[in-house]
Amino acid sequence: MKTFEIGIGRMVIKAPDYYYCEQENEETVMLSRQEEDDEPEIRFTVIGVVPVEQFSAEDMLARFRDEAAEKNTEVRQVQDKVYFSYKKEYDGDIIYYYQISYLNSIISMSACVYKECTDETVHSTILKDAEQMLESIDLLENSKFVVIEPKDTDIDYVVDSVCQLLKVEEEEVGDYYESGKALDRLQVLLDDRLFRLDDLVYLEKLGLLFGSLIRYYYQEFSWAVISDEYGRELVLRFRGHEAVSFPISMIRKRLEEGEHINVAELMTDHYDSVLANIGQ
Repeated sequence: MKTFEIGIGRMVIKAPDYYYCEQENEETVMLSRQEEDDEPEIRFTVIGVVPVEQFSAEDMLARFRDEAAEKNTEVRQVQDKVYFSYKKEYDGDIIYYYQISYLNSIISMSACVYKECTDETVHSTILKDAEQMLESIDLLENSKFVVIEPKDTDIDYVVDSVCQLLKVEEEEVGDYYESGKALDRLQVLLDDRLFRLDDLVYLEKLGLLFGSLIRYYYQEFSWAVISDEYGRELVLRFRGHEAVSFPISMIRKRLEEGEHINVAELMTDHYDSVLANIGQ
């Protein structure tokens, strides 16, 4: 299962591994399998947060009952979520809407099945997935250690950091990886050390370039995020496993200890170590 952040209130959902996420705006994330252009889509939007001192579970339940009655449906409860759902059709596209109350937040979820999708089993599958996601809604801080999928802004930051260090435009980065120039550039930066050890932002970018090189040479890795009360850190997750690597910390720690870093050797040693730890 994958874990995705939704909205800006540090809430998360769990979804099957075949889902991918696109952040449409600050409040809305869209999940799909990304297999076909007409693939069904599930959207989550945090549409409101009631101040804790003004929140009343009884008032929220009454409000939801009134709104559900207007849609000719009923309120349901699953675990600590209250919700109602209804269906609409637009030019052949069918959208299943869910209005959800969780703690003091109001969340909108929709599951859209496009008219081009002719597979009869899709509706039941998408509804099953959507309702499992609904049940999984939780606060991020309820998990002491959780690996979540990166947001678009996280990936953009990685790309921007790599471009800055390589001094190239985004469309040139692929050629730099393929030619080995990216690895050589990081090695030069680490050998010359023309930066301050207290410049944590720059050290982070060095780690992100290192992580990007690991991803290029060992494609079993993908970016993920560790998020807790101390903040967020971009990490690498090994395909099919919960094992994560901390490229930023790996580089920063060695620099702070004055250790010479051989980039190619460190990547190889780390990859071998990960394989050994997961029993491959």
